[in-house]
Amino acid sequence: MTLFLNNEDVKQVLTMDMTLEALEESYRQTMAGEVVCRPKITLRLPTRDPEQIYNWGTMEGGSCVSGYFAIRMKSDVVYRREYGGTRTREKYCGKPGLFCGLIFLMNIHSGEPVALMNDGHLQHFRVGADSGIGVKYMARENAEVVGMLGSGGMARTHVDAIARVRKIRRLKVYSPTREHRESYAREIADKHGIEAVAVDHPREVFRGVDIVCGCTDAQEAVIIGKWLEEGTHITSVGGYWDEDTHERVDVSLRLGTAPAPQGLPEWRVDDEGIVYAVQPKGVR
Repeated sequence: MTLFLNNEDVKQVLTMDMTLEALEESYRQTMAGEVVCRPKITLRLPTRDPEQIYNWGTMEGGSCVSGYFAIRMKSDVVYRREYGGTRTREKYCGKPGLFCGLIFLMNIHSGEPVALMNDGHLQHFRVGADSGIGVKYMARENAEVVGMLGSGGMARTHVDAIARVRKIRRLKVYSPTREHRESYAREIADKHGIEAVAVDHPREVFRGVDIVCGCTDAQEAVIIGKWLEEGTHITSVGGYWDEDTHERVDVSLRLGTAPAPQGLPEWRVDDEGIVYAVQPKGVR
């Protein structure tokens, strides 16, 4: 029987502890050669609106240990906007605020479809857990203060994950919209029982913290090297590092890079994805 699971169904059963455990095991299997995956492939087409682009993206992988294969599919209209002095990359499906991400799960032993799932809740947990694993193995053992850039869904699951691998006592958050960062601070304080404060300038996020998280759709540098204090752990899933940051980082780990196809080592890509784009002279 194939299950059809929406985001609310997934939310009822998925926990951050489950996500952390599953991802760590998947990376162990990857190192053992028991997992196969490919780079994300994006097909890009212009729309009737010259300011918007249509993206169809897929990524897939399977494990001979778990016995499952999955393909993730995304259908987005992408555009850029500027607010609060920040340029961001926005996306939607249908209308702003709605999204379409689907995961099709298969049993590799029988070939049967197991489930078709919305990926909204799951994806936020997966990305947050990846950063939590990075903190677990690379941040200082006594790390206890987090600086957060961003106040959306990713910023929430990042704290959920980090709080499971370090004893967090304080958080500072900045995002361009005051009401968003203040609401986020109140929510995090209540949920995790820690001190959480909204700050009025991104510089303050870097001051006196052990971990800096970039969880933003900004299309510019948000991790600023000259603001980093010695020993700070950085986790970044949005925005960019500036050149000073690259020069100051001692050890880095990038998750998401897939291996080359069998027998074709020259096909390996350094980034996580490949893009095919329609480039007409005009759209009727």
